[in-house]
Amino acid sequence: MKIIGYTDLPSRMSGQSSALYSNNISKFLQSMINKENKYDIDLKDEVVRGAIVTQNKEKLWPNPNPPMLDASKSAPKVVEKPK
Repeated sequence: MKIIGYTDLPSRMSGQSSALYSNNISKFLQSMINKENKYDIDLKDEVVRGAIVTQNKEKLWPNPNPPMLDASKSAPKVVEKPK
């Protein structure tokens, strides 16, 4: 049996994780730019609102509308087959 792959995977992980993190941050910042290339902070966007701590010297944290988890949706339902 042959295993084909990198032999130095741990040394490559830091570069890969840095690239993924920087991609996430740049996409997040790009989502807040409007058509005139100016930052347009939409507090109705739950991702942006969750990341904003202060605005215009006003404390916005904690988020007044955190996403609520519905217990009925999170627990898997057990269905018995009829015999």
